[in-house]
Amino acid sequence: MAAWEVLKPHKKEIEDMRASGETYDNIGKIYGYCGHTIRDFLKVDMQNMERVCAVCGKKFVPKTNRNIVCSKECCHKRRRQLQRELYRKKKGGVVEAQINYQTPQKVTEALSHEDKVKYRLIREYSFDDNTDLIRYTEEGRSPEWIAKFFMREIKSVEDQLADLRKSGKYERIRNIMQIARDNPQIARW
Repeated sequence: MAAWEVLKPHKKEIEDMRASGETYDNIGKIYGYCGHTIRDFLKVDMQNMERVCAVCGKKFVPKTNRNIVCSKECCHKRRRQLQRELYRKKKGGVVEAQINYQTPQKVTEALSHEDKVKYRLIREYSFDDNTDLIRYTEEGRSPEWIAKFFMREIKSVEDQLADLRKSGKYERIRNIMQIARDNPQIARW
């Protein structure tokens, strides 16, 4: 017996479980099928359902699960609506700018402490971060360059380098890096 035939009587229960946040895999375990089968069952069944267009309000049968509009014209209208809404939000200051490696240093330094944590400009240093700091310092890179490259604060980079030197980790990590360079078969990273 095909999976569709077995699952069809349980369609409402499966949809309710999915609506409550249950994963396809967990639903599949209950009915003895894998999550992909449950997903495909719901997808095929969804294609036969009528929907109401988000723009004009007409009823239509979607070609895929993702269709929320009935036609290309409505698709274009919806896209324009979303673009206008995004423009208004940006103009009103609701949408925040993206912070990346191209963001000027002046802008990142002007952020509040909470925003720096949010955009991960302030974060813990891992062993790999420390090795990169040491490597670029040994290559003659400035703390300003390192801070911009790793999207961190200049003061944070300078403080971390000072802490590494003070604790003796700077020399230990540098020695480990030298051993790894001399013996690539021993340590690779």
